[in-house]
Amino acid sequence: MKIICRKEDLLYGVQTASRAVSSKNELPILSGIYLKAENNSLTFKATDQEIAIEVSVFCEVEEAGEIVVPGRYFNDLVKILSDVPIILESYQPEQLIVKDNSSETLIRCLDPADFPAMPQNTSGEISGKISAKALRKLIKQVSIGISNDEVRQIFSGILVEIEKNQVNMIATDTHRLALGSAVFAGDGQGMVILPSRTMQEVLRMLAGVEELIEIIISKNQVYFKILNIILTTRIISGQYPPYRQVLPAQNLFKNNIVINRQKMLAALEKGLLLNREASRNKTSIMTLKFSENNLNLSAVVPDIGRTKDDFAINLEGEEMQSSYNARYLADALKVIDEDEILMKMTGPTTPAIIEPLVDEEGISNFLYLILPVRTIN
Repeated sequence: MKIICRKEDLLYGVQTASRAVSSKNELPILSGIYLKAENNSLTFKATDQEIAIEVSVFCEVEEAGEIVVPGRYFNDLVKILSDVPIILESYQPEQLIVKDNSSETLIRCLDPADFPAMPQNTSGEISGKISAKALRKLIKQVSIGISNDEVRQIFSGILVEIEKNQVNMIATDTHRLALGSAVFAGDGQGMVILPSRTMQEVLRMLAGVEELIEIIISKNQVYFKILNIILTTRIISGQYPPYRQVLPAQNLFKNNIVINRQKMLAALEKGLLLNREASRNKTSIMTLKFSENNLNLSAVVPDIGRTKDDFAINLEGEEMQSSYNARYLADALKVIDEDEILMKMTGPTTPAIIEPLVDEEGISNFLYLILPVRTIN
């Protein structure tokens, strides 16, 4: 193999593929990145057997070939190479020579014959496209509901549900639930649970992307095509609970409250700061009292202090008081971009809903259900 490649392209390829390089040493070959040069293209492949990433960049191919480079070392090496065309030469299956300007580095590599076959995603039960902007917003908003519980794996991922030209994404830790939806142009219906890590990698790859993203879902894996990147992921097995059953019916809401998002978030941050001084492991409780057109938010931490904020709201319906996990409330407000939120309560000890008053971008819908915290008066 012998190629000439711009450093910028080489670095883009290796950094993208590196996201799927295994950090464990169970199989040494999984710590490598597979390179294949042919037809003026250099393809990078990596997998840790949970996700697989394939990306291609342009290069001048003088001699086609393949090799597996040590992922972490090659990534670090390319970063410090001179900003000039880089020459990669391999005359033995386990050696690569890297040249920039007058310097030359020889790397001991791995046998490409040992590299595992990458998943093939040519078709699936569900396939279609979604705008990058909508997908980016969905993942960002819904991810706040993911559980850290390693025992119940289904709650450590995001449920992706395709139905009637719409994609729904759901995450819950059983104390709160985040639900987002957007237009999905494609065929098929069904649902899968995807690992949180997968969705964060997809979100990272969507930065600055404005094109449509292709998604293919089969029985065992899901495929994302983002520009020149192909990411394939395993599916979390298990039955996700029927989330619609926990969403309150419209006739159960006792009020509708329009709140300035920034004012409420600032008040919540004060409560969180107060609690941080007491204990990093203690839940920060914020009491919200809705009366007439005023919202009072207060928190008391024994031996540390208290905080209280009042500001105007638009309340329709019953006055009410309830306490919530301040961090859970703040998480929701941080992923909403709009200036005002709508909060709807079913009662002081039953679920409440938070959503943007108006989705100004009009590309997705978001709903956040939160359970109150019972306090001892």
